[in-house]
Amino acid sequence: MLSTMLLAGIWSFILGSASLKGVNTLDINPGQKINKNNGSLNNMPKDFAPYPEEKILKAVRVYVAEQKEINQKKTK
Repeated sequence: MLSTMLLAGIWSFILGSASLKGVNTLDINPGQKINKNNGSLNNMPKDFAPYPEEKILKAVRVYVAEQKEINQKKTK
């Protein structure tokens, strides 16, 4: 049984390496090519700036008020 496992392992290695002949990795990074063509893309990290809480609360209040008006119109 040990010899069968050894033979199967060797055979799998030979088949696997033969199937990968001619397969190469890219020599270039496709992302770099895009950035060179488009100057607007910037890879420099930006400082984290949280969205102002007041704006979020204002948007939520407006949304809730609109939903209440819609629900009141539906019930009439």
